[in-house]
Amino acid sequence: MENNKIDSLLLWGSFYAFVITGMAVLITGSIMPYLIEEFKIGYGGGGLLLGLQAVGNLGASLIGGIISDYTGRKAVMAFGALCFVVGFGGVFFISSGTLLYILLFIAGLGWGIMNSMVNSVVNDAAEGRSDILNLLHMFFAIGAFLTPILVGLMERFNVSWRYSVLTLSILSAILFVVFLMMKVPEQKKDEDSSKAVKPPFTNIRYYIFMAILFLYVGTE
Repeated sequence: MENNKIDSLLLWGSFYAFVITGMAVLITGSIMPYLIEEFKIGYGGGGLLLGLQAVGNLGASLIGGIISDYTGRKAVMAFGALCFVVGFGGVFFISSGTLLYILLFIAGLGWGIMNSMVNSVVNDAAEGRSDILNLLHMFFAIGAFLTPILVGLMERFNVSWRYSVLTLSILSAILFVVFLMMKVPEQKKDEDSSKAVKPPFTNIRYYIFMAILFLYVGTE
């Protein structure tokens, strides 16, 4: 990767995006006791909240790449940041359980977009360097680690849990601006499109890795 200002913004902006994504993934579970109590949704409703977030993640992961072929990855990434802003920012203001489900589904869309788009952008910019990709996911872990601490500190100092989602919304708004400033390269095309590619569905390792990811995300 060339060492210039644009590449630095791309790299560190992507790292920041994964910090925010790590926070977004963990925050619903961290504030779940408060959501159950204030919105009177019960444990079943809490499970549905997590399920809707996961559905948003899955849906955005499936269609985000297709949409980016028409709009460019930068636009999709900026939309993902806005999903975090609207989803978590909206939770700060509402008292309706129905709106809570809708807003966390929207936040799930942002999760899926960040996972797929930022990974793709960094992989292309770093030309597949494993050290850069490992660093990217390390920043996800940092965000995930910080979130329960943030919620715990707010409880300790008698600050409403709602300010944790507001904080995440504000940080996501900053991410939106970063994405607008970022120069995102177009997705690289395969130079030898005529080369035969073996379908992954015929490879047993494909199913092993999918099973590992399934269990990992479910546990997460």
